[in-house]
Amino acid sequence: MALAEVQIRMPDNSVAAPAWLRPAVCLRLVLAFVAMGSVCRVSQYLSRRSFWQDEVFLLLNLREKLPAQLFGPLDARSREPQAAPPVFLQIEKFLFDRWGPSELAMRSVAQALGLLSLPLMARVAWRLLPAAGAVCAVGLFALSDELIAHAAELKPYSGDAFFACLLLWLATRRGDDPGGGRPDARRLWAVTLAASAAVWFSYTSVFVAAGIILAMLITGRPRGMRMTWVWVLAVVPLALSVGLVYLVSVRFQQDPLLKTQWAEYLADWDHPLGLPRWAARGTFYLANSSAAGAGPMVLALSIAGGVALWRAGAIQGRRTLALLLAPIVLCFLAATVRAYPYGGARTSSFLAPLVCLLAGAGFAALVALQRHRPARATGWVLAGLSLAILLGQAGRYLFVPRVRSHMRPIVEYLRENRRPGDVVYVIGGGASEVYRCYAHPIDADDALTVLDAPKDRLLPPPRGRFWLVSAGSPERLTESMKPLLAQARAVARPGESHTVRGGMAYLFDRSD
Repeated sequence: MALAEVQIRMPDNSVAAPAWLRPAVCLRLVLAFVAMGSVCRVSQYLSRRSFWQDEVFLLLNLREKLPAQLFGPLDARSREPQAAPPVFLQIEKFLFDRWGPSELAMRSVAQALGLLSLPLMARVAWRLLPAAGAVCAVGLFALSDELIAHAAELKPYSGDAFFACLLLWLATRRGDDPGGGRPDARRLWAVTLAASAAVWFSYTSVFVAAGIILAMLITGRPRGMRMTWVWVLAVVPLALSVGLVYLVSVRFQQDPLLKTQWAEYLADWDHPLGLPRWAARGTFYLANSSAAGAGPMVLALSIAGGVALWRAGAIQGRRTLALLLAPIVLCFLAATVRAYPYGGARTSSFLAPLVCLLAGAGFAALVALQRHRPARATGWVLAGLSLAILLGQAGRYLFVPRVRSHMRPIVEYLRENRRPGDVVYVIGGGASEVYRCYAHPIDADDALTVLDAPKDRLLPPPRGRFWLVSAGSPERLTESMKPLLAQARAVARPGESHTVRGGMAYLFDRSD
């Protein structure tokens, strides 16, 4: 049975959808969500927010390394190692060499893949789910706060979601030959060949491809020796490609500091009694990161979707369930052996399409129950609240774009107002690297003094003029700077200041 022919059925309780949920209406709603998701992604991209520290640490590697060196460790800053697929890095290196550290240029790849993922997701949802479920799944995916943000960042996470959608689309294409297992073999070859190329741009493609292969094997084994060899040979290109990308890139990027950063998303076998709590928390974080603020509702819908798919039929529903769950389970297993993070980390963005599809399946199943009005009402409430929360976030960010930090206007202001000899204190974590990114290159006669001052105390200020500069999350930046500003005002005369959403610069004078 082809994956594309799956429909969620609950024969004893199903009812005809109301007129406003008929396929023609649902299709219009799906297209409307695709359009809204596109507008949100383009709006965030064109807002041209400054690079934040994670982007800058990757940008520094692009600036300081030759193309061949990008296949090795990304250790331009040894305390902040990075990991990114080689083809992604080569494309970004070309863009950097051509246009420099331009936000629009460096984020153009993520933006293009973010936009392309929307019609792919819509197509997959329309094939796998009833019309009402497709509306819910596409709405959650299109309005996902995390996915909108990743589509305007110099990171590979937008590509991870795109290639997950692409592989799912290839796995659910309709076959030309309904018998003999040939459609499945063709889909398998399409998935493995595409994944063989995709792993060079998105490491997480291997989880999705392996999950699809497992789903096909679990629910539809090849018939006869000839078809068995066809299936075995189909996996060979993927295995060779994964092995090669590991040898030339992945093994050099396995820095212990990365696992330290991911610690809360990896199983801690030193405390085995805490593993169930870790697994439950990671699963909740996964649902919440797929639909920020609507995690409990999305998780409940996803569980309902899993149950409905299991009950839908021995082949049809369970094959779709295996297709959607297998990559999630593989990621979870990788986290149990401390090989890859599981949960709400940005590195799990590739699982967002799967979570949204499961949630869509749950919504479709609940609203189709005729004899259980409370269940139908629950489905409407869960989906309605989830989409309302995401729609509200998306609408707000159309007018007030997301900001992780906004250092560029601060550096531009200092270039115009800083005098020779002024000392600049850049406050907090990686903020100094973000500052240097925008202050580079610096003429010899206009050298800047950049110091990393700790957040909890101010270094003994020099005689003369000095600046306190920082950038970060608007919600936390003002509070984190208050103690330092108070210390500075106690020993120096306040001067001019410049603040933007996500960045600030304050001048003090200690000439007396």
